[in-house]
Amino acid sequence: MPEDWSFLKVGSVCELPQQTFTLVGRCRLQLRNEYKNFWCAEYAGGKCLYLVESFGSFSIFLSPWTDYNKEASKLRAGKSIKISSDVTLTGEYVEKCEGLSFEGELGPWPFIKPGFFVVQASAGSKTAVFFIDPKKNIDYLSGEKITSDRLNFKNIIEWNEWK
Repeated sequence: MPEDWSFLKVGSVCELPQQTFTLVGRCRLQLRNEYKNFWCAEYAGGKCLYLVESFGSFSIFLSPWTDYNKEASKLRAGKSIKISSDVTLTGEYVEKCEGLSFEGELGPWPFIKPGFFVVQASAGSKTAVFFIDPKKNIDYLSGEKITSDRLNFKNIIEWNEWK
């Protein structure tokens, strides 16, 4: 796993008022201009969620992977992206995945080779991340942005432990 600025690790625990979950694995995407850690977490006796971290920003994705059955050309920065009858997001950026690294255990994860494109879209606290493979197959996760102070992390890498 390449070095990054994450203070999380496999075994870190997040305590939300309604749920506690434990990080069991990670998929690190190296994009052209940034990285994203997709932390796989186990909660409620075996359920899976993804906590996405990028430079200290976090989003939680409880949804399963969903097929996006509209045209890939609709997934662009600055454009409206409708994901349901009541949720329309705005594309924030499009980046190509240049590298993938895996650690620990993952829940469902449909992309195992780099070369796909990632589109981030949000509106308020709602967010989604879309993955477009070279054959224009599109899957996405939907969730919400959350601040790190709400996550109440335990068992993290302390500042004096960083390499």
